[in-house]
Amino acid sequence: MKKGDRVTALVSWEDHGPPLGKYPNLTVLSEGPVYGANGERRTGTYATTIYTAPKGNLVFDAATCCWNMVLSSPPGFQNPPRKDFFRNDPRIQRITKNVLDRMIHAKIAN
Repeated sequence: MKKGDRVTALVSWEDHGPPLGKYPNLTVLSEGPVYGANGERRTGTYATTIYTAPKGNLVFDAATCCWNMVLSSPPGFQNPPRKDFFRNDPRIQRITKNVLDRMIHAKIAN
């Protein structure tokens, strides 16, 4: 993905954003405005972050409870009301793979 790309409706009724933690290595991977179900702009912004916690744990915050909705649609999957999650998003799948690979490599290095 590049700056300005969007994943429609990914940030939903539950989101995380500033104030962010005070970790020296905290990296903001994406951020932007939050919109309600009717498309109205809500207060605040979301921020997807990654950082290493004091005990060495790698922490990824997707900033939304809907991140998993575009990873896969297993049998019996129930789509939340007013959300377009009928297709998997290969961009989110790739970001998730990259984060998990980074976690695995960090664990092996330690």
